[in-house]
Amino acid sequence: LEWEAAEHARLILNAYVARYALDLYSNFTYALEDPVSGDGIVQRDDRLYGGGLLAYEHVLKPGFPATLRGGVEWRVDDARVRLGRQTRRRDMGAVSDDDVRVGSVAPYLEMVASPLPWLRLDGGLRYERMYFDVDSRIDAAEGSGDDALWLPKANVVVSPFADEGPWPSSHPALREFELFLHAGIGFHSNDPRAGLADERILSYARGAEVGIRTRLAGRAEVAASVFWLSLEDELVFVGDAGTTESSGPSRRLGVELAARMEITDWLEVRGDVAYTSARTAAGPIVQAPRLVAKAALVADRGPWRAELSARSLGERYATDASRALRLSDYTVLDFGVRYRGDPWEIGVRVENLTDREWRSSEFYYASCAPHEVGASAACPIAGGGPGIAGRHFTPGNRRHVVVWLRWTF
Repeated sequence: LEWEAAEHARLILNAYVARYALDLYSNFTYALEDPVSGDGIVQRDDRLYGGGLLAYEHVLKPGFPATLRGGVEWRVDDARVRLGRQTRRRDMGAVSDDDVRVGSVAPYLEMVASPLPWLRLDGGLRYERMYFDVDSRIDAAEGSGDDALWLPKANVVVSPFADEGPWPSSHPALREFELFLHAGIGFHSNDPRAGLADERILSYARGAEVGIRTRLAGRAEVAASVFWLSLEDELVFVGDAGTTESSGPSRRLGVELAARMEITDWLEVRGDVAYTSARTAAGPIVQAPRLVAKAALVADRGPWRAELSARSLGERYATDASRALRLSDYTVLDFGVRYRGDPWEIGVRVENLTDREWRSSEFYYASCAPHEVGASAACPIAGGGPGIAGRHFTPGNRRHVVVWLRWTF
């Protein structure tokens, strides 16, 4: 909901409530730990949650192009989260079973201003506070607590060669040139149950980005940037055990290149490619994406729109022990056409156009299939050992067709 509170001001109110339920059955290691019943687990999450936003926006005095925004966001979750053992989807007992209530409130203030025609500034401050309460249905730790962070941000965009800039240029590529710098502090939210062990449930995520963008030959836009992200500490949920463990501080450093070109008034091509180095103190982060790319050729003429798109994921490190062992890469093509009427739309999309075999998720770890189990829970491999290391993956979708009809009212 929005109200025009005055000529240069408005009030915004958004609110939502939803119910969510999930029963997720998994067995990652087959019979490595339990050769009789297997290592199957079931994760159940049943929650009611809601939240909203109340914000005020005010355009300052005419002649000084600036906008002031302020408000508060909130969210409340009431959840029952349970981890149990299962065999052929038969519940074999709970490992953890908790009622978790989490509430967060975050007031913020932001100003967007252009003190000079060639300079844009955007700065703000947000205060994030989270409360939690955990009640265990079995004999386990329970309690309550809270955590809070101050989160500043600042963005600067400079157009030095624009007509109004300090060094105006007649060359189109320079006249449209922008230098941007974004910096700020965000957060990573951890499982509230970790707070019972005096771990932080909110951890700082500090990041920055610097880059350039411009327009070439009137129809082409290009942008290039370098980014950095540092996580203070990231707690990872260990699904098999129902616990969390710290992965320690991490940092990511990457580059990104994006381009878009209008070939004609109704045909355009665009693409985006990024490379990221993700590391902890121990070395490269296992399974972290390194090279990602996407591209599309789009025809948009009248009520018709057609798009041929590609998405690509490069190889990733499979283990901490060896950089030579990599997880599979893939490139998948999709094609879609739609016709927009008023107020309806009909379309068809062919996903994985070339019917390529690919792996949508892939991991490398030790496991033991039931037929490999000997007299003990250890898998009988050459030289002995706790399991057989190998690749575990979910096959990507084969070629399939999606047809839709949408009616807007």
